Amino acid sequence: PTLAFVAEAPVQSASGGRPDKGSWRVIGYVLAKMDDDEMEDSSATPTKGHVTSLAVMKTHRRKQVARRLMVSTMRQMVSNYNATT
Repeated sequence: PTLAFVAEAPVQSASGGRPDKGSWRVIGYVLAKMDDDEMEDSSATPTKGHVTSLAVMKTHRRKQVARRLMVSTMRQMVSNYNATT
């Protein structure tokens, strides 16, 4: 799926020090899709997309995580599906 993105952050070590090397956890995600209505005509390409789901962990809100996920999604919509902005 080209319209699904995940945000990850390093997991803190048990002692509260530096993050464990290679330990990451999902802190947010976005799922989106292109309109199917315009797909009925085989010559038409979808030009509109919709976000189906967007979530960010409470501990990571107000840190631009959702904005970054949305920007990535919109860029993919434009580059892969010629979506209009």
